[in-house]
Amino acid sequence: MAAAVKPLQVDGVSRSFGGVQALYRVSLSMEPGERRAVLGPNGAGKSTLFHQISGMDRPTEGRILLFGQDVTGMAAHRRAALGLARTFQITHLFPKLPLLKNLLLALQGLDGMKFSMLRPLSSYKRVLARAEGLLDEWQLVDKRDVAVQDLSYGEQRQVEILLAMAQEPKLLLLDEPTAGLSPAETASVSGLIRDLPREVTILLIEHDMDVAFDLVENVTVLHSGKIIAEGSCDEVRGNPLVQEIYLGKKAGWTQAVEP
Repeated sequence: MAAAVKPLQVDGVSRSFGGVQALYRVSLSMEPGERRAVLGPNGAGKSTLFHQISGMDRPTEGRILLFGQDVTGMAAHRRAALGLARTFQITHLFPKLPLLKNLLLALQGLDGMKFSMLRPLSSYKRVLARAEGLLDEWQLVDKRDVAVQDLSYGEQRQVEILLAMAQEPKLLLLDEPTAGLSPAETASVSGLIRDLPREVTILLIEHDMDVAFDLVENVTVLHSGKIIAEGSCDEVRGNPLVQEIYLGKKAGWTQAVEP
């Protein structure tokens, strides 16, 4: 029986900016349906790694494969077409538009249909039906006509994940999904992520270790652009080097690492 194609392989990726080495020979691979967190303090290279994977930046050396295909030199929109979606640490939404129109714009871009400035978005029946179905599925129907800027920050984070999932991705990158959220909002967004379909492989950056360990099976820890630890949550939790560098030898794991 043939082995399943890995959703993501990062092979020896380095990225330098002038004299600054942001990533140094980083390698990781993910199995289908896996949930993995990338942890590390500010400057560890987490966002730089996401930019390499998503195509927003190109590595200085190394290669990146999505679903078995080398995408190292491929543009971001072409990677999205292969089944990659991502969110950002700072929400990227249309704040003055209602939630429904944000979703309609995202779906219309994915649908590939011809756009007309003179035609209202609501006239695209197939896209409208899909949008309304997603709002119902995500229990956001009552917010459909609310401007995104009037939603709570926690709701905006949920909307960004919704827009990413609207692409029906096979690999989802989540960049700090609970950053800036209250404990109640963190619990809500964490529950949403936990309930995402298992056929979607998830790689997330998270500053709160307790949240990360609750959502994933495996963890990769970056420090100064290098992987210093990798393994299951228990293996990383008990790693002396991780404890010493990030939490201090006597610190407990309830302390969050700053992003």
